[in-house]
Amino acid sequence: MLERKKDHLVRSIILELHLSIEDMIDDAIIAKLSSSGRGKRRGAAPELRDALQGRQAIRFPAKLAFARTLRLVTRTEAKHLEKLNSLRNQCSHNWLLNVVVRRRTKPSRPKRPLLEYEGKKLHSAETFERFMNDYARLYLRLFMRFVVP
Repeated sequence: MLERKKDHLVRSIILELHLSIEDMIDDAIIAKLSSSGRGKRRGAAPELRDALQGRQAIRFPAKLAFARTLRLVTRTEAKHLEKLNSLRNQCSHNWLLNVVVRRRTKPSRPKRPLLEYEGKKLHSAETFERFMNDYARLYLRLFMRFVVP
């Protein structure tokens, strides 16, 4: 039972972190294009919002590439966000998170944890603490850049 609770805690933190960062990036893209005059054209802002949010929205990797093109995020930040997106996908598509998998691993090598951060099992307290420190700083940097005037 405690393992399931730990899975839920890890999953909820990763999903919340990813969703809040994605929302900030969406708003930053819209603000950047609106302030440059391209989004001010009548009807352009709602269409842009539809492209970034909702059921038919472009996926996160495309949003990230768009944000990089607009120089809203740095190359290093984009790499960290790609890793976060990968972890989010694992959390979204797997019920049990504290498991090992053989995907893309030779049979002669040991199985790898489903959730890894910096080559270590994310479920370990030390690794999870390092993950939280790194991504809390990234979140705050983005928040200060996009939200706080």
